[in-house]
This record gives sequence, structure tokens and C-alpha cells, in this order.
Amino acid sequence: IIRTDLELSKIGEMADLPPDLSPVQIGTTGRFKNSKFYVAGRIIYGWKNGSWNEWFLLFDNGKEGWLAEAQGEFMLTFPHFSTNFPAKSQLELGKSIEIKNEECTISDIKEVKYIGSEGELPFKAESNYLSTVYDLTFNNEDLNLFASIEYPIRDEAPIAYYGQYIELRKLKLQNMRMFEGWT
Repeated sequence: IIRTDLELSKIGEMADLPPDLSPVQIGTTGRFKNSKFYVAGRIIYGWKNGSWNEWFLLFDNGKEGWLAEAQGEFMLTFPHFSTNFPAKSQLELGKSIEIKNEECTISDIKEVKYIGSEGELPFKAESNYLSTVYDLTFNNEDLNLFASIEYPIRDEAPIAYYGQYIELRKLKLQNMRMFEGWT
């Protein structure tokens, strides 16, 4: 399902997603700062060494965000709209750039694709989508910030996400997926 403003459209069906060990699921609810959110959808990104989940969040204040889950860490991010991104050809591992007036360093570069999606998303998650993702580490360690810039392989504008590393318990999650042996 894709959401465009107040309308929902069914855009197709994909094969069942591979099982994972995420405690987050569609229908999980939580709280960040003073806003409640609902997990409405998920995209699974794949790259040559694995995959990770991106959970689409709808907030009660009208904002949209993403809860990324990779290698046991969680990052809560929000779209960062700008037209001032460096050209992809200028980016390399270890290079410093500025995002939201903070200096950061390119800490990881991955060629990625969508390997699955489910639920409600703000765009069509096409199975042939390819992009390069640049993860950014902020030089001010006290901030616990996270950002990434995604450059689609097609000639589309880059997409940036800005947020922070976060512990799940701080989100006060409810309706999580439980596994045998968990308390």
C-alpha cells in the first residue's frame, strides 16, 4: 500500500518476506519526545554482505520517520530536505561534510537494493530499485547523531535522513513481536 496525502493505494503484492529476529512489527506503537507513533510499514534493504530493516513510522503530529535496525543498533531518522548535497563523485570513505551545521565523516558506503517491503509506505518500493547509501558519523561524540544520504542509481535527487542512535526501551514500544524465551 502506498500513502499519498490522505489516500491509500494498493500497488501490488510481493513474495513473503524472509523471517528475521526483529522485535518491531507492523502495528508496534511507541513514543518519541512528546509524540506517539505507529509502525505502518517496512522496507528490507539488501547489500552484498547482508540486509537490514527500515520501519516506516507515522506520528500523531503528522510527521513521518524511519526506525532503522542494523547489526543490533537502532537509528530513528527523519527526512532532511535540502538541495545542497555534494555530488556523488565527490564522496569517499573518510571524507568530512556538513549536515545541519554539524561536521560529520562518511563512515560507510553501500550499494543497496530493496529486497522486500510490507505494509504502508510513503512511496512505491520497486523491486528493481538500486541506490548508493552513505552513512555519516558525527564528529561530536556527545550528540549520538546519525545521518545517511541515499543516491538512487536513476537520475533522481538524493534523499537524506537525519536523526540519532536510540535504545528501544527509550521509545516505550508496545505490541512488539515476542520470541520464545523472552520475558
